[in-house]
Amino acid sequence: MKTFSIYFWFVFCFSLSTVFTYAGGIQIPVSATMTTEMLGESKGVATNCVYRIVRKDGKFGTGFLHKSGKIITAAHVVDGASLSDIGIMTPMGIIAVTNLAMDQNLDIALLAPAIPITAPSFSINTNDVSDVGAPVITWGYPAGYSGMVPLLSAGSVSGFQEFVSNGTNINRMVVNAAFNSGNSGGPLLDVESHTVIGIVVSKMAPIPPNVQSEIDALKNNSYGMMYNGTDSSGKTVTVSEAKILADVIEYLRSQVQLVIGYAVPAKDLRKFLKQQGIDP
Repeated sequence: MKTFSIYFWFVFCFSLSTVFTYAGGIQIPVSATMTTEMLGESKGVATNCVYRIVRKDGKFGTGFLHKSGKIITAAHVVDGASLSDIGIMTPMGIIAVTNLAMDQNLDIALLAPAIPITAPSFSINTNDVSDVGAPVITWGYPAGYSGMVPLLSAGSVSGFQEFVSNGTNINRMVVNAAFNSGNSGGPLLDVESHTVIGIVVSKMAPIPPNVQSEIDALKNNSYGMMYNGTDSSGKTVTVSEAKILADVIEYLRSQVQLVIGYAVPAKDLRKFLKQQGIDP
């Protein structure tokens, strides 16, 4: 009798799950699927308007074309470099930059290409509220990838976080997606509208203050074995054993991926563009 009861409940629960899973013979999905059709439009635009931003010192990031003809990227991608050291890698070749405007607190920069770029561009979303859980994508050039076509990364809005930078409160969108070094400056797009709702600026890779100070100490240590080599620009350099260790640790840390990143929200991007006299 006990065995029969267990069997009965098993059959009942299975049948009940079948009823809720199927309606008229059609399966009811329990989660939304991001299809290639949903990405098709953004892929066509991204191929033509999302570029790798390069520097002569070997650093790089991602940027995207605005309808004004300017290139939007993250400020830290170009910060510290002179105009002559920055280039926009496009299908036409590397285009020089003739002017640069940036807001380091917001982490937004605007580049003026020396040659006009004619291509479709993404519109900037005018809705200041993005729902948590909303599916998003970004196109960009993560470290280690050398192709000319930007790569796709997909995820969802996880929430929002406020930071303080130089005494100014800065809002960031928290995104559950694989942001990597090189994705900074790329457009964060709403999947449904294919509009820009943010700019990718960083990934979450926490490090305790004491560990960071120890790495900094290694960088400044000139003792131990000395190594002769070349840097990313081909210049001959001599570095200490301690600095080599610090460089290796920082490189390995750059590969850490918690699949959580940060983006500048569209409202801050629109504010920045208006300050530059540009209609968002």
